[in-house]
Order: sequence, then structure tokens, then C-alpha cells
Amino acid sequence: MDKNTVINLLKNKKVLVGGVGLLSIGILSLYLLKKPQELSQINEIKTTQIKEKKENPQKTEDNKKTTFDSSSTVASDGVQIVQGDYDINKAIELPDVSSLVGQANNYQPNRDDALLQARLSKTGREVEDSNARAQLGDTIIVTVTAKEGDNFLDGFSIRGNRVTIGAKLIDRLLEEQIKGMKPTEEKVVDITYPADYDNPLFAGKTINFTIISSKLVRPDEPSQEEVDKIYQAMLDNANYSNQFNKLKEIKLQIKEKAKVNFYPAKVISKLEEEYKKFFLGVKYKDEDEFFQKTGTSKSDYLAGRSEYVLERIKDELILEALSKQTGITMDSEDFKKVSSEYFNADQNRNLLYELNIQKLMK
Repeated sequence: MDKNTVINLLKNKKVLVGGVGLLSIGILSLYLLKKPQELSQINEIKTTQIKEKKENPQKTEDNKKTTFDSSSTVASDGVQIVQGDYDINKAIELPDVSSLVGQANNYQPNRDDALLQARLSKTGREVEDSNARAQLGDTIIVTVTAKEGDNFLDGFSIRGNRVTIGAKLIDRLLEEQIKGMKPTEEKVVDITYPADYDNPLFAGKTINFTIISSKLVRPDEPSQEEVDKIYQAMLDNANYSNQFNKLKEIKLQIKEKAKVNFYPAKVISKLEEEYKKFFLGVKYKDEDEFFQKTGTSKSDYLAGRSEYVLERIKDELILEALSKQTGITMDSEDFKKVSSEYFNADQNRNLLYELNIQKLMK
């Protein structure tokens, strides 16, 4: 699925994905174009985090023990730092990616999911037929009184609430009882919830519900073509989500199995510059101005930089080694056509991971 298709799915508020909730956060977020002002907000957040560290001296001291400088010979984690040119295949040993297995999600939407969403996109009108019954996509106004034995349960009761059948915004077993009710009807029902029910507030309880409906609103019926279109969009979304989960697991396996033999100083320098650019952004002309305006000490800044490098350097080496195998880098057309100028460094890494793993898995 290309970038434009994903963006269109995200913009299409009609699309629900049932059991998996919203579109997977993570790699999918790579396709969301960050505005420049959002990057500025990130800088503000990180600056605040640095200030907070000053209020925790012990944490700051622990951070300062982390040394990751391109001019050093050994990092604080004991790994040697090599100056000058290097062979990426000697710096890091990767597992055979094609042999790794990731578990995909099993969720697939059904046509009822698409029908519900299609109906929800339509204009609703009050149903005058007193014998009509609430169906998928209808909104019914109900008042629900709940009791456990002789005890009134205020937290379980509903006062004049709009319940949309199929939207799963209330307890699912209670919604099943409301489904099929007439525009004006009263019913009393006992619901016994299993001990292992997914909502612990209901689990193991037998609750007596008095349900009174007062109005039924039904949307115009969508065309078959409209339902088909939404259903296909939901399938595309589910397939991407399933693939995302598989790639995420494989990525974790690669990082766990990869063995780092040394850190190239050139890679450390690259990450140090990335850190500097990330923090200074367009707001500060140099580090001295940054220290002065934020009240951050140079030692704290360097400690944060070391942490930043340590957290990312293994991924950086993995990506370089993967790119050498596939030929896909951040400068290649395969990458550029799905990337954006507004992606930050971590978003670009995640996207490059995905493209490389997909190619090696074929």
C-alpha cells in the first residue's frame, strides 16, 4: 500500500477497523506528515525533560556515567570505538532475516462492519413505525436502571442515553438486549456475566436491567456500492495492520539476535549531529545560546547526547548492514517515494527498517 492510500484511509473518518481499533500506531505514523511547528513542539518537550532531570540529581549523575563520544576509544558499555573507515559487516553480525518468523494479526473485518460504517455515514431520521425494531446502525434513546439484588447500581445505569447498535460504546451484552427493541418499549431482563468476563466491573455478577426506549433514529440505507467501497478500505487497513505486526516482531528479533563487535566513530558522530540538530532546531543558533536560554548545563547536555547515541546506535548499524544487503538506503528512490521531508530521524529509521525487511522476506 503506498503513502497516498494510507493517508486517504486515515482521512476517511468512515473507516472503522473493528477488533484492532484505530489504524496501528507505529510504522503507520510514518505516513503522517509532521508540520514544522510540531517539530518545534517536540523541541520544547525535550527541553522540558532536560530541565526535569536537573530536579533529580541522582538520575543526572547516573546519566553522566554514560559516555558515548566519537573521540573516545571505548564506550561506557565496554564496546570498542573504532576511528576512521570501517566494514559494516565486521562491525555488526546480523541473523538471516529470511529465516525469521513474525506472527501476523488474525483480524479481518466482515461485511457487517462495513454495513455499520456505511449506515453511520448517512443522515438519520426518527422512525414513526411503532413496530420497527432497532437494528445495526440505528440509534435508540434508552434509560437503563440496573440493580444487583436489592441494590441500585448507579454506575451501571443510563439516563436518556443514545445507543448506536453495533458501535460497541456500551457493554456488549447490554447492547444485545437493546438491539431489537421498538421505538417505545420497556423490558426487564437479568444478565448473568461470566466470572472471566472482559469487563471486571460486570464479571461474575447477575444484574437486573430495566430498559425503557423512547425514540428510534434510523439512517438512510446505503447503496451496495458504498458498502463495497468501505469494505475494501477496511480490508486494506486490516491487511496493513497484520503486516505491521509481523514486521514489528521480526524487527525485535533482528535487534535481539544481532551482535555488535565495535562502534564506528563515524556513526557516533552522525548521531551526535542528529542530536544537536534535534535539540537546537531553528530556535537556537548554537549550543551556547541553547545552554543560556534553557538553563541546561553542558555536562547535562552531553549526558543526554550519550544516552541518545546509545539508544540508537545498534539500530543504525543494523540498518546500514541491511541496506548493504538490499541496496535500499535513505537516498534510494524506493525510500524517497514513501518518505517525507517532515519525518524525523526515528521515523526515517522505522520506515527504512520496514522496506529492508520486506525485501529480504520475499
